[in-house]
Amino acid sequence: MERSSSVIGGGDGNTGDGKANTRFRLLVFSILVNVLLTIALYSSITLAAVERQTAAEKAYEAHQNEAHALSIQAETSGLPRSPKSPRSPKSAQAAPWATPRSAPGTPPPSGRVSLELPYASFVKEMIAAIAAAPHVAKDQHSVVKPLRQALQAVPGGLVAEFGVFKGDTLKTISAACGSDCHVFAFDSFQGLPSKWRDGPSKRFEKKYTGKGAFSLGGQVPRLGLKNVAYNVGLFNETLPTFLASMAHKETAFIHVDGDLYASAKDVLCSFVQRDAIVNGTVIVFDELIGYPEFSSGEMKALRDCFQSKRGQFEVQILERAVKDVRESYSRDIWPQSVAVMMVQSALVSDCGPIMMVQSGAARSSADTPAPAVYRPTTLRDYLHDPL
Repeated sequence: MERSSSVIGGGDGNTGDGKANTRFRLLVFSILVNVLLTIALYSSITLAAVERQTAAEKAYEAHQNEAHALSIQAETSGLPRSPKSPRSPKSAQAAPWATPRSAPGTPPPSGRVSLELPYASFVKEMIAAIAAAPHVAKDQHSVVKPLRQALQAVPGGLVAEFGVFKGDTLKTISAACGSDCHVFAFDSFQGLPSKWRDGPSKRFEKKYTGKGAFSLGGQVPRLGLKNVAYNVGLFNETLPTFLASMAHKETAFIHVDGDLYASAKDVLCSFVQRDAIVNGTVIVFDELIGYPEFSSGEMKALRDCFQSKRGQFEVQILERAVKDVRESYSRDIWPQSVAVMMVQSALVSDCGPIMMVQSGAARSSADTPAPAVYRPTTLRDYLHDPL
């Protein structure tokens, strides 16, 4: 009997140990579940915090990201793969650089603004012309169609971008330009050399408008664009030497995306002083309007640099990516780019034959044909034997 009692007692002990193990396992499981739930909750809170950016930041990021898709669309957009491609009769008739001006005393053609106006009037006329220009809803940099027009107006002319950052717009320009066209890209890749302007927050300024914004640490982005050559450094340091090596070379297309007034002025004044801007040259300004201080930015640089040419050129507005065009802004809106074409005033004379464009120079139908423009076939030709 004692032996049997001992066996029964031992069985009760094993049962108690099993219940204790079960409770322990349940406790461990409960702890693990709580830990996982805590991690999930923390992750969701962190994700929500990251997504809570300002409306301006979200708009700007959308503005930056759309350009990459255009490089793919360019293959089917009907763009000429070479500046030598013939212009269609329809586009030839609509060429803005060959449009005659009406009689003296009447308003200039729609979209054309005189550089001889006082600055306040110039800004007002520019805003009115921009508002009347075609709106490109999905091309925030307005580069594709204006680039095509530039290559038609100035075949063989220079194509350059000032302000590259990660190369979204550069990829679009490269694809639209085609393999037979060379693109020159300028950037220090160290970010803005000085503060551009105040922003709605310190975070905004650090990312978009403060000194060093858009920095890649001096590293050129690896984009694999075979028709692009980089000029690394500040514009006022690299551009004079570059233009000197391209003496007598006409300019077809310039994309100005340096943000600062000083940067835009360095670019435009360098081209103007060397007579590299010709009839039909297209300039796309990435921040022409769309923010409170726009009248002291690229708009002012355009007017200032062309003062020495104000009797020779007028500004033809081609198209805009800006949706909301107004004379003043209380906050930033994106996109902010506008494409313009520089039109020689000589072409809009009210007497004599209507002037046309060939190789970026004005001529009448009675003139002898202009000489062919030398086009280097490789990038090395451009760098070492420009003419």
